[in-house]
Amino acid sequence: MALHIGFLESQIDRIETEVYETKYPAIQYPRLVPIDASGPPWVRSVVRYISDRVGKADFIGNSTTTLPMVDVSRTQAEVTVETAGLMYSVTDQEVAQAQAMGYDLDGEKARACRLIAEETLDDIVINGGPGNTGWDSLVDPPSDANTVTITTGTGGNTWAQKTGQEIANDINKILGSAPENTKGLEQMDTICIPMGAFTSLASRTIGDTSETALSFINRTNVYTARTGRPLRIFEIPGLEDAGASNAGRMIAYRMDPNVLRLHLPEPPGFGERERTMMRSTVVPMFFRTAGLEIRLPKAFATMDGITN
Repeated sequence: MALHIGFLESQIDRIETEVYETKYPAIQYPRLVPIDASGPPWVRSVVRYISDRVGKADFIGNSTTTLPMVDVSRTQAEVTVETAGLMYSVTDQEVAQAQAMGYDLDGEKARACRLIAEETLDDIVINGGPGNTGWDSLVDPPSDANTVTITTGTGGNTWAQKTGQEIANDINKILGSAPENTKGLEQMDTICIPMGAFTSLASRTIGDTSETALSFINRTNVYTARTGRPLRIFEIPGLEDAGASNAGRMIAYRMDPNVLRLHLPEPPGFGERERTMMRSTVVPMFFRTAGLEIRLPKAFATMDGITN
C-alpha cells in the first residue's frame, strides 16, 4: 500500500500544477471585471473610503469679509470576505487500478474541482452568487447606476424589430450616458448583452450593405470615436431576462478597478491532503472572496428591452 500512496503523492503534485495551467473557455469573469487579490488571505472585510468635495469659487467685492466655503465629505463602505470550500477524494483501490492502467489518477477530479470553483466565481460576478450575500452583480447593479431608456425604432422597440442602425443607436446611447452624467469625466469601454442578441448583431446587416451590425458598431461607436480604442463587446448568460418584465438587458461600464472589482484575497487553491480511516485521500480546495463591488455606479449603466 505504501507504493500506492507514494504514487498518489507524486500524481497529485503533478496534477495540481496541470490544473492551474488548464484554461476553461466557459469562464468569463477574468475578462469581464478587474480582480483585486491584494491584502492577506485571512482578511475579514474590505473597507474603502469615498471622498467628495463641495463648494466653488465666486467673485467677491473689495469689502467682502467672507469667502465661499469649500469642504470635503468622507463616507465608509465595507464588504465582508467569505470563505468557500469544496473537495474531492480518491481511494487506494482507485490508485491501484489507475496505476495498473496508466490512467491519470485524479486529474479529472482535480480539474472538475477547479472548474466548479471557477464557475462559482463566475456566478458571483454575473449574478451575485449563491445565498443572500448582498454583493453587487453585473446583471443586477446598484440602484444608483445609470438607467438608460431604449430608443424607439421604426418597426418596434425590441432588437428583433429594429434595423442594424437602430441597434447601433441604442449602443451609442448607453455608451454616451456616463460622459453626459459626469461632464465628460467618465467613459464606458465595455458592453455586455444577452446571448441571442450577440448572434443578432453578427448576422444583421446595415441598410443595403453587406456589413454586419457588429462590424459597424465596432467601427463607429462613440467610445472608439472619442478615444481611438476598441469597444469590448461580450455576451453573458442571465441578461436575457434581467430587465423589467423579464426583458433582455444590456449593461455598459468602464473596465477599471476604480469602477468595479472582484475582491479575491485568496484565489482557489488546494489545501493539505488528508488520509481517512477508509483508506482514501481527501483533497480540499478553498477560496476567499468579498464578491463584486461596483464602486462608481455613474460609470455603469443598464438598458432594458434588449429582446432578440
